Amino acid sequence: MIQNKNGRHDQVVAAIKKMPFPVHNKEFVGRQVCTVDNNGDFLVAVVPFDDFIDYGMKTRAVRGVTRALMRLTPCGELQ
Repeated sequence: MIQNKNGRHDQVVAAIKKMPFPVHNKEFVGRQVCTVDNNGDFLVAVVPFDDFIDYGMKTRAVRGVTRALMRLTPCGELQ
C-alpha cells in the first residue's frame, strides 16, 4: 500500500512480510522522501511512520522498523 503524503516524492509505504513458523509476520510502515541535491545526486530517506493501517483483514503482524539514507550518484548521462 502506498499513500502520497506531500506529492509523489513523499510517500507512506506499508507492507507485511510473511515469516516462517514460529516467527510472527512483520509489518513495516515507513515514510520515503526523495530529492535531488545541487550536485545532481539523488537522495532517498526512509524513516518509520507510526500510523494504523487498515488492511481489511486481521493480520496479527509484529511492527518492524526500517531506517535508510541513500545517496545515488549518476555515473554518466544515461545511467
